[in-house]
Amino acid sequence: RDRVREYLEKNPSDRTEKEVQFLLDFMQHMPAFSNMTMSMKQSLCSIMVFAGVEKSGTVILSDGEKLDSWSVILNGHVEVGKPDGTIQHLHMGDSFGVSPTNDVMYHEGVMITKSDDCQFVCIPQRQFYDILHREKENIIKVQNENGEVTMVMEKREMLDEKSSRGFVQGQVVLRATPEMLMRHLMDRNLLMDVSYVPDFLLTYRTFYKQPADIAQYLTDCLQVPETFDKAFEVMHTWLANHFIDFESNVDLFNQLESFLGALRDKEADHNLTTLHAICSCSAHMRQILLVLKSEVEPLNFVLSGGTDRGSDMIFVCDVVKNSPAAKSGLRIGDQVISVNNQSLEGLTLKRAYDVIQSTNHLMITVKSNIFGLFGIF
Repeated sequence: RDRVREYLEKNPSDRTEKEVQFLLDFMQHMPAFSNMTMSMKQSLCSIMVFAGVEKSGTVILSDGEKLDSWSVILNGHVEVGKPDGTIQHLHMGDSFGVSPTNDVMYHEGVMITKSDDCQFVCIPQRQFYDILHREKENIIKVQNENGEVTMVMEKREMLDEKSSRGFVQGQVVLRATPEMLMRHLMDRNLLMDVSYVPDFLLTYRTFYKQPADIAQYLTDCLQVPETFDKAFEVMHTWLANHFIDFESNVDLFNQLESFLGALRDKEADHNLTTLHAICSCSAHMRQILLVLKSEVEPLNFVLSGGTDRGSDMIFVCDVVKNSPAAKSGLRIGDQVISVNNQSLEGLTLKRAYDVIQSTNHLMITVKSNIFGLFGIF
């Protein structure tokens, strides 16, 4: 905070790019800046000036006073007593003052500091107006057939030594509907927003209730030559960084099987082998509790592997849909590590079945290993 004040107390024309960036990093997530583009925030940080009020109870603005700037609270608490008797409280990150207009504006109510050492940054009205209106030219709004805005993007430039112009232009998504955010995953021009896919996969849980729909979309995109590579790239990133999403969601895992099936149908063996390997390396041990009504009740799943078939491992190669086994979380491609703490490694397939069918109360330890399963066929 001391460095913030040091940079703000400098004459704006004397601030270095590094100092402006430091101020931007400090300011950009405050509520006052939440609906602004990065370019707007940076421009404001380059010209804002510091103001401070030491004592609580100091009147900052009187009712009807002419406004000449837009201000943001950096520290402290102020109170605005409105003419109708209502009280408004403003804290760090809140803004007050002019709107982005050149019209003459007047303050409504009396603003008083409610704590010592209140600190503010101020931007003169004319400059505030110029920056916000100039930067609106860099905003792209995408609308649907009903005229509703479904995506807002910002034009940006980035240095690029390979470009003859010295820089490249592109767009960065500021906000969009969940569906548009998903569809933007297939944009092949994400040079300006290289973290878009990782950021989407990290945060989609907050706005997408059915992640299987995302996996279905990626599966559909495999069928289109222009989006095949991008769909594979997104799924690759998803599995490598968030495989637990698939382990903890049956519908999502089932859709992963559909995605892998689509790769097999297209004979994309290299892509398929790559994803199989990622799944096997990223998988965690899981405990499956399966209670059968009797020892003669069907298991509703099929095993494969075993030493008599050239493998030291036992795999689940089929699971009856909506069966108790499926509902308990058992999935095709699971390697069965142990049953009731008895290891199945190194057993024949018949012996593995004997162990499982010896009791109707099964605590099965498994690990997803699709790569291993398909390696034995």
